[in-house]
Amino acid sequence: MKKLLGAWLTAGAELTRRRYLGAIAAAVLGAALGLPPQHAHARDNSDHWVGSWSASPQSVDPFTPANPTSFSGQTIRQIVHTSIGGQTLRVRLTNEFGTDALTIGAAHVALQSTASSIASGTDRTLTFAGQGSVSIPKGAPMLSDPVDLDIPPLSNVVVTIYLPQATGNTTFHALGRQDTYISGPGDFTGAAVFPTVTTTQ
Repeated sequence: MKKLLGAWLTAGAELTRRRYLGAIAAAVLGAALGLPPQHAHARDNSDHWVGSWSASPQSVDPFTPANPTSFSGQTIRQIVHTSIGGQTLRVRLTNEFGTDALTIGAAHVALQSTASSIASGTDRTLTFAGQGSVSIPKGAPMLSDPVDLDIPPLSNVVVTIYLPQATGNTTFHALGRQDTYISGPGDFTGAAVFPTVTTTQ
């Protein structure tokens, strides 16, 4: 996972060759994503999970002495630009550099409309082993259940994550090239128009 994935609370979606898409999205905190084993959740020998986006998770910003970012009771919305497309995706989060468990209160994925807004009818709730929330142990990844969503090649996918508890310093990526949108207090994972308080790259 260290070699393949991605950053800023990385959330990633993964697709397969014909029908599935392997996007790995980034979000902003103590999670990052990576690729699942090849043939994971394969439906036959020709379908397998393929990564569509990734970035390297980091624990310390090389441009500053430390990464002081922490979130508590906030929602993070990240934009991921995919390469290949597909019809089914998974998102992988990681608490790779966390020193404590990381609580994900809720997570959604959708197609982007404009800026932080999502396209009508595309919002999907992410679950983890059937649950809408999950605690990721320190140093561990977490892969979502598959979600059906038609994602065109070279499109923007929105990954939104609610962090109900203090995260401490976060796993992140120092050189993001997309705006990440951060809310004030509250769960806005399913909001069509995101109540942005601040942005970061």
